[in-house]
Amino acid sequence: MQAHIVYLDIDPGKLDQFLTHIRTTVLPESKEQPGYKATLVLTNPETGKAVGIGLWEDRQAMEDSGFMDTHVKKANPMLKDPMAIERWEVGIADGTF
Repeated sequence: MQAHIVYLDIDPGKLDQFLTHIRTTVLPESKEQPGYKATLVLTNPETGKAVGIGLWEDRQAMEDSGFMDTHVKKANPMLKDPMAIERWEVGIADGTF
């Protein structure tokens, strides 16, 4: 399993807008992608910092999804600083994905 991890610094006044964007646009379209497993978005409402984690069956599915190019970049107007993106291999996953 593969993961992309996105580190975000969101304008605290736009956090609700950002989460609505994820719920209404990113998640429905991600669920249609072959190999998609799950998304987690961790937020700190006080600081506006967030971490997004997308889980994919394998690296090819993650890359073929175009997730980073199409959805995350749409969030730029809600961010205070540019986002940082990393790709990881999942060593352990405990739960249903």
